[in-house]
Amino acid sequence: LNNCGDGRPLLVTQPIGQRPRVQVLDSLDRLTVHTQRRTAVLTGRFTCCETGHRRKTADGREECLPCDKVALRPVLSALYETQLATLRSKFEAQPGHAGPFWDVLDASMRGDGTFFKHMLLRMHRQCLLAESLQEPAEGEAPPGASGMPIGW
Repeated sequence: LNNCGDGRPLLVTQPIGQRPRVQVLDSLDRLTVHTQRRTAVLTGRFTCCETGHRRKTADGREECLPCDKVALRPVLSALYETQLATLRSKFEAQPGHAGPFWDVLDASMRGDGTFFKHMLLRMHRQCLLAESLQEPAEGEAPPGASGMPIGW
């Protein structure tokens, strides 16, 4: 997740055994390419998972390695909720935010776009916080969806 409206983020990746790569993503890239389950942080390849959650210590013993995804899940969820709340408070502070949907969307697009960004962020929750490449079955809640807020 990034701070919406503060410029174009740099995406830094470094697959195991390869040199780091840096990309600049624009909003169209984020919307069309990077808002898919396959690009969600928690569907990525983590070293802990690839090593079977085991590692050798300096003295040669093998020990259990905690899963980074377990530690990242609440951090990503908190970032998501914080960004959602920030965008909501910004668009609610604008005149006319409680009007008809299309009027509010039009005003947002002519202004700073916070209502539109808030709407997109809410629509993409399942993709951004996905933990597997498989779509949830019809009517099935995605992992980690308990307590998910309802409404705008």
